Amino acid sequence: MVTTSFPRWPGDFSGVFILELLKRLTDSFNIFVLAPHFPKSAFKETWFGLTIYRFRYFLPTKRQEVCYGPGILSNLNRNRLLIFILPFLFISQSLKIIYLIKKENIDLVHAHWFLPSGLTASLATKIYQRPLIVTSHGPDILSLKGVFFDKIRSIVFNRAEAITFISPIFIRQFIKNQPIKLNKVYSISMGVDTNLFQSSAKIKEDGEARLREKLGFYPSPPILLFVGALAERKGVSYLVKSMPAIIKNFPKAALLIIGSGPEREELENLSLNLNLKKNVFFLGNIEPQELPYYYNQADVFVLPSLVEGLPVVLMEALACGLPIVATRIAGIPDMIKDGQNGFLVSPQSPKELSRAVINILLNGELRKNIAKEAQKTAREKYDWSVIVEQFKLLYQNTL
Repeated sequence: MVTTSFPRWPGDFSGVFILELLKRLTDSFNIFVLAPHFPKSAFKETWFGLTIYRFRYFLPTKRQEVCYGPGILSNLNRNRLLIFILPFLFISQSLKIIYLIKKENIDLVHAHWFLPSGLTASLATKIYQRPLIVTSHGPDILSLKGVFFDKIRSIVFNRAEAITFISPIFIRQFIKNQPIKLNKVYSISMGVDTNLFQSSAKIKEDGEARLREKLGFYPSPPILLFVGALAERKGVSYLVKSMPAIIKNFPKAALLIIGSGPEREELENLSLNLNLKKNVFFLGNIEPQELPYYYNQADVFVLPSLVEGLPVVLMEALACGLPIVATRIAGIPDMIKDGQNGFLVSPQSPKELSRAVINILLNGELRKNIAKEAQKTAREKYDWSVIVEQFKLLYQNTL
């Protein structure tokens, strides 16, 4: 498995959905993971039966800032000088794939994202004639546009035995720009552990204690929740800007923001400027296994993203029976059916966000019906047991 996003240490958010997938495949396959090194992460270790290799791509190691955090594109936008490190990332990753194919006698390579992993894996697998599967997560289709990137995707597509997209919408988008053979295209999303992410009185009770300890008090309901990177592409500023209208109807409403990123200070200042100190709370990063406790405290989950793939946090919120308000972009409409298991709004619109949230909070029967449909969607479409079987079949057919 080749990826540029993978947990750097236990409890890390980065690429945790890839770890969750691989944990469930170790009973059928001997799996090796290759990911970029990051300061203080191990170069080689074993987790859950997975052998993890991390490759150094620049010296000093503290300058390895291209990957992780809010993602490669966000990191490059934040610091344009990082573009000069990209060639070292490509070369180091290519060489390490070639090394591991020979050292570990790899039978199949699965790369996540067309760039850089799909391209470097295409070159490496061609040398040893190993089959290649590439998974696109969305932004590598929507955000990398133009003839140059179309050509790279075409090279990867032609080399790979199979390409998986996390949502049908990205297949449609891909077809628009380049003719492809549909016989090697598959729509397989990431998944959610519905045994971990669920709603119950016990989880809610335990979560209350955790939140009280985190804040020093328990916020008054209704409670809104956001989980994700605090980066521009997540649109959190529009959620904060929607709060004054929500507070007019629910003066004690609280917004819990879980996550970290380059926009945190700016968002904190925005909430202060809007006099939201008593209503908006920044909780920082929460370990993945702790998240169900916080989902169970919320009345509404809000995802105001500007750029997305098929967000795992929405799967988690669905599994916990939360009414969802999310932007009508990318793969989100494939998951959220407006008015059935959540509500869709236009991006960059605090007015639509506040209107949808208020509508949910004022209608108890609506919340109840949406919660029921949300959990049904999570169990039937996105539970890991469903997703893993699809990947197992794909691997077996490719080998």
